[in-house]
Amino acid sequence: MHLRKGWYCFREFPQVPEFSFLVANNLYSPSYISHQEALLYYGLIPEYIVDSTSITTKKTETFTVLDKTYKYYSIHPRFFFGFVLKNMTVNGWTRSFMIADREKAILDLLYLFDFYKTKEDLAEIRFNESALENDIDWQKIDEYLGRFNIKILDKIIRLIRKIHQL
Repeated sequence: MHLRKGWYCFREFPQVPEFSFLVANNLYSPSYISHQEALLYYGLIPEYIVDSTSITTKKTETFTVLDKTYKYYSIHPRFFFGFVLKNMTVNGWTRSFMIADREKAILDLLYLFDFYKTKEDLAEIRFNESALENDIDWQKIDEYLGRFNIKILDKIIRLIRKIHQL
């Protein structure tokens, strides 16, 4: 099945839930899945995400493949960290994709979408309270914040912790 010039896949792959993750990682690299798509993957937000969202050190780009939009947001190479390699198996073949860890997905979203500044703005994200409390390593968030070294990002994370009493 043709995806894009020079890119093909087996016909059964588009039915695999993480198929779009493989496409996203290989369509434009280096990149890793992040933002809302990673937050949904980890159960941190409830909404279904239509577009694939990734982080890259290259320029910001958008591609459409098999009627799905893949968006790549550019960041400085020093912020290109905090992702993990996940495996998926299809018909006995194991493939891997890179995705932000939970903590980095939150920070990527807040860093790149800087309109989340107030309690009301943050409420629009609709974080899963239980997941924030039980699945987020807040020490890791603090470590990552130190690497970002951006005061407004620190302030927003403090506000999230205050809102959700964490």
